[in-house]
Amino acid sequence: MTATTNVSISGVDCSSDSWSAWSPCAYAAACGSGQGVSLRMLRCPVQIEYSVNRCPPVSCANCSNNSPCGAHTVCSLATPTKTQCLCTNTTFIQSSSTTCALRTAAQIDLVVASLTYPIDISTIAPTLTAQFNLQTYIVAQVVSALNITSARIASSQLATSTDQFTLFLVIAPPSSASEPSSADIIAALPAAAGLFAINAADSSTVTPTPIAYASSTVPTFSTTPSSTSSSGWTDTDTMHVMIAIAGFFFLTTVILLIYVVQRSRNTRLYPMEAPAKHTHRPSRFGNISETEFPVLPPTTRHFYPSADGLPSVQSRSSLTSEFGVHSL
Repeated sequence: MTATTNVSISGVDCSSDSWSAWSPCAYAAACGSGQGVSLRMLRCPVQIEYSVNRCPPVSCANCSNNSPCGAHTVCSLATPTKTQCLCTNTTFIQSSSTTCALRTAAQIDLVVASLTYPIDISTIAPTLTAQFNLQTYIVAQVVSALNITSARIASSQLATSTDQFTLFLVIAPPSSASEPSSADIIAALPAAAGLFAINAADSSTVTPTPIAYASSTVPTFSTTPSSTSSSGWTDTDTMHVMIAIAGFFFLTTVILLIYVVQRSRNTRLYPMEAPAKHTHRPSRFGNISETEFPVLPPTTRHFYPSADGLPSVQSRSSLTSEFGVHSL
């Protein structure tokens, strides 16, 4: 290379400038696309040189015949150029990069843990944001002290009361044989309680009381402990009473709706008869207001006493002419 002295670049001595190192190979695709390209450059005068001979072709990984994985594993592509071996199901645990072994009882169970701090949380974390930050801090201390990954913290919840608060943790089973088992965590948690200590508002140190046990299922935690009065009446009792009252009003509403619907249906099927009409008709006694009744059939007979005391039958027509009642 011939040095060029008539070019001035700040910070660069062009009389002694040399080519840069070759860059990493760049490929058009992750694998299977042939050779890549590498380059180097000279700053003065500016020159760029490309090379394909320095970049060998990259072949794509494959899981043909489940190779290189062993028993109880299945081959999978971690990247287009790299394979990985995964256990066939959760009853096995990763014992090496290519094999899985049957889990022990301590590697199957979850760990349910609680850290109870004898202090009102509002004195050190008065807002929800502050409480969230405090929870995150304690969880990070637990992860570090137990030498586990944060991914094993399946859940964490705070339960608060007036004089204490508790952090509940569910720690998932290990994913490899090299990670601590549930038995290891249960043994280590009490010994590490001092590492989870926090500072109170008066700068005193508050150390939690840890409890941990193994479980095969994920428990449900109550984050709002129910308050109990001196009479023994609890929030649960109040909830039951409210449910009973709501049920009473619901049933009453249903009964009233049924009554209204049935009454409306009866009105449509059996309409009420119109009231009897009153009219003035002339009679031998003058205009008397008489109620109009349905006309009796002509064959109707009435019995009235005769002069000799024996009943006599008179037809309705004779009665009509005698009393001046006209047929309707």
